[in-house]
Amino acid sequence: MASNPTSNVWTMADPINALAPAMAATSLHDDERPAAAAAATANNTTLTAAQRALGNHLILSGIFSYIQMDWDGEWTECVKKPEDDELNEKSREAKDVDDDDDDCYHETLWYRFGGVLLRCMLVNKFWFELAVGFLWEDVSQSAPMIWDKNDLTTLMSAIEPGRRQMYARHMVVAQEGRIFCRTDQSVDLSDLEFPRLEEVRLMTEYENYLPRMKAPNVWELSVNPRYESDWDGPEIYTLTEYNMDELLDQIAERFPNLQKLTFEDRAMAYEGTMEEFRKRMPMLTEIDDNLVTEVVADTHTLRPWLDRPWSGSLWR
Repeated sequence: MASNPTSNVWTMADPINALAPAMAATSLHDDERPAAAAAATANNTTLTAAQRALGNHLILSGIFSYIQMDWDGEWTECVKKPEDDELNEKSREAKDVDDDDDDCYHETLWYRFGGVLLRCMLVNKFWFELAVGFLWEDVSQSAPMIWDKNDLTTLMSAIEPGRRQMYARHMVVAQEGRIFCRTDQSVDLSDLEFPRLEEVRLMTEYENYLPRMKAPNVWELSVNPRYESDWDGPEIYTLTEYNMDELLDQIAERFPNLQKLTFEDRAMAYEGTMEEFRKRMPMLTEIDDNLVTEVVADTHTLRPWLDRPWSGSLWR
């Protein structure tokens, strides 16, 4: 979970604050009982202590918080699917299932805390409004446990445009994955606001694309470019001096208040590029570019002195 000790806005990833309007409808005072309690009284029934507890946002927040922290838990669910369903690939079949329906098979689904939170969202509207903040706080961790995808634009493209903002307002950490030929037209995030987003993880391929978004509080960005090397073959760089400038321009435009930038794998840049970028970013206080090799533009040689690596599809 990202937190910025120097920021005065959204300094803590607190789902309670983000869901304050939804929770305002639930009060502990007798004269402002939840709708469920009022309905129970109208029907001459009495809610049990457990029912009241599960309708209290403070108690539910504690439960969802513990679910979110459970990294080791794993559960299974047996789901019956039609044999001719081309959208679902068969996996392991559940054992000891007695079913005479020859047109269906039983698939065992494995899920972890993201799947638990997703199921909590399906209980009722109140649980949905509360659990959605915990699930979407860091979708780079929770989403793969549900949809097997975790990059921001892929997740948003699967959501109806009118509903995207509801999820975007909860995100604190986001990841953009390695997607081939991605452009602004792939999915338009420029109208979405990410008020709580603080940390972005960018994994680049040959295309190094950072989606347009309104995220004024992003203060940390990590870039993980694809880089391959073995003993017998040449090095393969995907983030080279030819596209580094473009990526840095995108970073400066999207995240002007960036304070920390990290390159997690090897990349290349023209000599002086990183120093110029530091001057463009007045808020940038920490940059880890030890894995970025500078290229002298006029001689096309590397510093330190290494054999020219394989970059892209041609020897340069």
